Amino acid sequence: MTSVSSPDRVRHFYDNFANKLIADYWQGNPRAAAAIQHSLCWIRKDAKCVLDIGCGIGWSTREIARHCQQAKVVGWDISPGLVDVAQALTHEPNVRFEVGDFCQERHQTVGRFDAIVLLDVYEHFPAAHRAEVHAALNDLLCDNGVVILSYPTPKHQAFLRTEHPEGLQPVDEDVTRDDVAKLAEDLAARIEYFREVTIWNADDYAHATVCRGHPNISRGRRTANLERVSRRRARVRARLDVRVLSGGLVVPTRTGPAVCIVSPSLSAISETFIRNHVTRLPLPVHVLHGSRLTLDDDGRNIGPLKVVQGLQIVSRRLGGSGFPQFSTRAIAHYLRRNRISAVLAEYGTNGVRLTKACSRLGIPLIVHFHGHDAYVNEVLKTNQQQYCELFEQAAAIIAVSRDMEEQLAKLGAPSEKIAYIPCGVDTELFGNVTPSKSAEHFVAVGRFVEKKSPHLTLLAFSKVLAACPNARLIMIGDGPLLNLCKQLAAAVGVAEAVEFTGFRDQAFVAETMQKSRAFVQHSVRALNGDSEGTPVGVIEAQATGLPVVATAHAGIKDVVVDGKTGFLVEELDVDAMAEAMIAVIRDPTLADRLGKAGRERVIANFSLSQSIQKLAQVIEDAVNT
Repeated sequence: MTSVSSPDRVRHFYDNFANKLIADYWQGNPRAAAAIQHSLCWIRKDAKCVLDIGCGIGWSTREIARHCQQAKVVGWDISPGLVDVAQALTHEPNVRFEVGDFCQERHQTVGRFDAIVLLDVYEHFPAAHRAEVHAALNDLLCDNGVVILSYPTPKHQAFLRTEHPEGLQPVDEDVTRDDVAKLAEDLAARIEYFREVTIWNADDYAHATVCRGHPNISRGRRTANLERVSRRRARVRARLDVRVLSGGLVVPTRTGPAVCIVSPSLSAISETFIRNHVTRLPLPVHVLHGSRLTLDDDGRNIGPLKVVQGLQIVSRRLGGSGFPQFSTRAIAHYLRRNRISAVLAEYGTNGVRLTKACSRLGIPLIVHFHGHDAYVNEVLKTNQQQYCELFEQAAAIIAVSRDMEEQLAKLGAPSEKIAYIPCGVDTELFGNVTPSKSAEHFVAVGRFVEKKSPHLTLLAFSKVLAACPNARLIMIGDGPLLNLCKQLAAAVGVAEAVEFTGFRDQAFVAETMQKSRAFVQHSVRALNGDSEGTPVGVIEAQATGLPVVATAHAGIKDVVVDGKTGFLVEELDVDAMAEAMIAVIRDPTLADRLGKAGRERVIANFSLSQSIQKLAQVIEDAVNT
């Protein structure tokens, strides 16, 4: 069971959920489509009033209105932000939307309903409040009405909690058939239909219908035709002025010189800093991605699919030769066809692969280094000659830390081409807190990889726990060292005081930081040379108002001022890190003072708006030169 969150936090979560739902509406979501079709099977043809609870951006509401044109359809959601989007997308005369907690505000809705629809909603009511939910439904349902539900099975919920906790919402309870039976009992109704269905995994969702009285239902429309994807996309473009990329990123329509952002994979696009470039740059954005950089915004090959597949086979047989030349021609054709004015290559290694295409077309190439591409020994050895060519060809080279700026200059990048642009964060999302009011909790955020050395953070914490038995450590992230760290925590006797959450979304990170005393990170230079750029987690922590205890490593030194916004220790000095952590526990006023100064420093120097503005200026300068 997921812990119950405050109503304000739930509303905030769903207000920020719109882009996810817009992406589902644009691309199609088999779970949502199956749930909507299930509901249409059970709404009788002569229904006069239908209530869609938890309507989100109104996909289900609109489909019900399309198929039940004689009915008045009400979409109800707790989120004003989602309802605003729903109203923009839906102009049908028989639809209206309401905002609020229907348990508390149902008196605002006049009349009773022939059908009440809860598609992937019932599980988000706290189990302790179900009696109240049932009472509200009882008041709203007419004598011969139906309640239609879809929800994830406990099996799927267990899968999410173990494998994909980022997919959970603030409240995400288990729902069983017995729970549906209790709902039917409280409504003086019966379960008319119940079936577990397969969406992604076997029996991962349940569809159910509860009937009161004897509704006249004709279930002939078992496969109701939903609106075509092309029409949904046209509606999103026309009414929201956005489009959705294949990775689910919602990008506003903008004017100006078109920029092509080149990212190695969709998983890389999920990295916060690259996602911000795609969604926040005030310029029209296209994206190329994939292992060969031959997939466009919609995930389609930019060259003929059969040619691409054939060349991949030939390339493997010839040890890799042949495909790069085709890739260059295909990329050049794509850039020309989309009238790209500048290319932003995320990571130096991708810049290498774009050099020839940009040179052929005379398009300025901006290369954004992030970390491993500037430091890992093998990467530097493999790309030594190509980096020299890249530095000569590139219009601008972005370094995210002062250390990286020096490193790129050593590698041969002309100093006049290097622009220092650190990552930035949304200072509104990471609101100001008072660390002294929080429990003695430390939070660490980042991948479990060698350069972040989470095992050294654990060793430091073991010393802290010996001196401060109420201390706790929350480690957010995943990676190859995660299981090793779990074993280490058990071996040094701190397993009960350490929580490993796995990967979680930005909202979870922000909420956890707001409940913590300090942020910790023991970054080091890895044996293969890998180093940090400027860790975003460090900036997020200071934006929250937390003191940071970290190592004097790479870009961390640019963000954290030792003794003023946190404490910096030498790499591998576990004892010094433990002492600094103990200090912010034993002196809460010190934690407040450091945290306040840290937030002021981030607002002044490391806000997301500043970072994006600087990057946009570099791109525009390159285009206009």
